[in-house]
Amino acid sequence: FGLLKMPDFWLLMIVYSILIMYSLGYIFNIKSTTPNPWLNIPTLLFGGYVSGLSLSGAPLIAAVALQYLRKEQARESMFVIWIIAVTLKLSTLYAYGVDMQWIHQLWLFPIALVGHIMGSRMHTKLQAMQGDTFYRWMGVALLALSLTGLIRHFI
Repeated sequence: FGLLKMPDFWLLMIVYSILIMYSLGYIFNIKSTTPNPWLNIPTLLFGGYVSGLSLSGAPLIAAVALQYLRKEQARESMFVIWIIAVTLKLSTLYAYGVDMQWIHQLWLFPIALVGHIMGSRMHTKLQAMQGDTFYRWMGVALLALSLTGLIRHFI
């Protein structure tokens, strides 16, 4: 439904707009006592749908998942979702005969290791935060991601 024909600009504007809405809710601690399925389910479905084309839907999934997961489970759960999405995407590309350039991918392992170590340290610090501070920082990260993406497309 339009995913391949929809211009990238419009697709990303929809994703970033939804992310900004969720991030402001986390930053200003605007939550209901129960998560809203009328908003969360379509957002999850759209995030999964966009992830089929690129992994740009992953932040949408993370924004909704933070409402349902304890902060101690967030990193591991998001990592598992990412592994599943990447495995499905890469296997589809491989099945269609896309050249994966495996030898060049080896150069990314040291960078991924550094990113993993830095992410683990940051996650440990975030988990130590009390109260809603963790969710505010997640909201700030989602807002920064959204604004960076928007600025990149307008400049």
